[in-house]
Amino acid sequence: MAIPRFEVAIGVSDGVNLLFYTPTPYLPGSVAVFLNGQLKRADFTDGWTEANPVTGEVALLIAPLGGVPPDVVQIFYLDTSAPVAPLPEAEITVLQATILDTVDVLAARMVETQVIRATIAVC
Repeated sequence: MAIPRFEVAIGVSDGVNLLFYTPTPYLPGSVAVFLNGQLKRADFTDGWTEANPVTGEVALLIAPLGGVPPDVVQIFYLDTSAPVAPLPEAEITVLQATILDTVDVLAARMVETQVIRATIAVC
């Protein structure tokens, strides 16, 4: 069975580097990337891609900044160094629905935050 992991990614936050790594290979489609504790969406312009599951490579579309303190990249993934047991189709469907619901809630909160900021800026 794959082991879920949530770790600080291996890589340098310097405003230039886009490549970050997990310590072990990951299961394709299992990755979630967080920048400074905030979930990044892969399909946004500031998102990321699963570059190479075998080497654990994830490519960010915008380089995290260095400085004091530097941006922190964390990655949730399923570690494939342990044998992977296939999930029943019903469980996959429930997991996908849960993930999509969570993403929808987070997206709605982001829109609310932008509206509030715009309102404050007008005042």
